[in-house]
Amino acid sequence: MNKEVFREILDKLEGLNYFFTSGLSVAIRTGGERVIDDIDIVIDPKDIDIFANRLGTTSLNRRIDKGTFVVSDYGFEVDYKGQMVECTTEYPPKRIQEGTFGKLFDKKIKCSYLDQVVYVEPLEELVNQKAFMGREKDLKDLELLRGETLDKKLFMEISKDKGNLDEVLPVVKKYFDSV
Repeated sequence: MNKEVFREILDKLEGLNYFFTSGLSVAIRTGGERVIDDIDIVIDPKDIDIFANRLGTTSLNRRIDKGTFVVSDYGFEVDYKGQMVECTTEYPPKRIQEGTFGKLFDKKIKCSYLDQVVYVEPLEELVNQKAFMGREKDLKDLELLRGETLDKKLFMEISKDKGNLDEVLPVVKKYFDSV
């Protein structure tokens, strides 16, 4: 990741409600141990069009197939100065339908990364997503996060919101004793 481009992206997020997710969230939490290819951002629906405009693109309704899950969302993907940036407002379908995704904005975590203030998803959301995806790189991410303290109650709540508790719990138990 180009650090200058990342700082420009942070400047464009100024004043908007967002958090980083996926690989970048792992990289931030581990002090850069995880190498990232793209920047995944969840952004408040009221702010996404503003951010898209700042990056010179537009948001749209789209259908995303990640192999292990398919979701329709409102977002965008753009190559910003050689850095892929993907933004969404919410996922997966169950939480979209039930309106439970928005509470993650209240639980986002403030961190420091590259001497900048950034926000990441709650660890429990990150761990759930990595366990659900289950790809080799996701399991490596869980290994990197192993030393973190997982809030069992929040993890269970998030997993129930997503409707995947039975699927992810056996995977998560391999990495976190607190569940």
